[in-house]
Amino acid sequence: MGGDVVQDVEDPCSRLHLRGCSRFVRVHPRPPHQRCVCARRPTLNHSSHRRTDFSPLTCDRSHRYRRLSSRSGTRFTNEEKVLIEVRYSASPSTVETATTAELRKNFLVERLFRTGEVHGVYTHDDRLVVGGAVPGDGQLELPAWDVLGTPSHLARRELGIVNVGQSGHVLVNNEKFELRHLDGLFVGRGNEVVFTGPEAAFYFVSAPAHAAYPTALLSHSAIEPIKLGTAQGASERNLYKYAWGEELQTSVLQFGVTVIADGSVWNTFPPHLHDRRTEVYMYVDLDEKDRVFHLMGQPGAARHLVVRDREAVISPPWSIHSGVGTGSYAFIWAMGGENNDYTDLTPVPLEDL
Repeated sequence: MGGDVVQDVEDPCSRLHLRGCSRFVRVHPRPPHQRCVCARRPTLNHSSHRRTDFSPLTCDRSHRYRRLSSRSGTRFTNEEKVLIEVRYSASPSTVETATTAELRKNFLVERLFRTGEVHGVYTHDDRLVVGGAVPGDGQLELPAWDVLGTPSHLARRELGIVNVGQSGHVLVNNEKFELRHLDGLFVGRGNEVVFTGPEAAFYFVSAPAHAAYPTALLSHSAIEPIKLGTAQGASERNLYKYAWGEELQTSVLQFGVTVIADGSVWNTFPPHLHDRRTEVYMYVDLDEKDRVFHLMGQPGAARHLVVRDREAVISPPWSIHSGVGTGSYAFIWAMGGENNDYTDLTPVPLEDL
């Protein structure tokens, strides 16, 4: 197929430019004082287009992009409050020559936390979902996005939650659990989840599950940390294991929190690989002016991403994952894949970088 076919569609509420060969739409938002009076939204069916190498339109500050999959087609709207983005697997060879913008588009997860909304990213690497829920003054349900193909999010999945804001509550089948800052919660397959708390901000990761295990509250203050690194190497840090293949039963999901000590800047150094699982690092508790330089890629062809507070990086099995910050910070690590053996990793010597 040649170039993309662009079709203009107008309704009383907005002007939509629909790119016919991809599943993305560029939305020109209405001025905030205009209310929507349109009951219907345009629906497109792309059954004649079978491209799998699509990429989103280039994003700028004046446009917002939506991708809402549907088994009967693709629906585009600028009013939807629950959004999911799909990321496809990338070859390690493409990372060596990728531009900075391409690296960020494929591996960096941004803008998950918006008041009154639930946002997520579905990665085809081990079928993980990462997301953020900021309830504000209301309640937010864990969405059953179409890409999951199930009537509820946890019909075939298990879930890990960490509160990166202030105190809030998570309801699991109407049972209330209080989560303070950096507290965690594991939720087994088959449950319904609701988020509440005006000052809370919940980060969550879900993974496919073959069995259902009980819900467990994981208090950050009650977990004995493992001390790692050295002051001389600027790598002192406390590792808090929430779910790691022992004590707490899960199908494949592992997650926890690592807090970098004051005066140290490095995490997970020297780096390592997980050949049989995907890992995601969510960076939190950074000052607004600080950044983390996250290392990724194959050991002999490392690249980096500049990461802000409450942004995450997807690390495929072939990629190292390590980082250095300009100030104090913490990060939430979450993994899923072939097994839940925490020690199943391959160290990477510095001379191989």
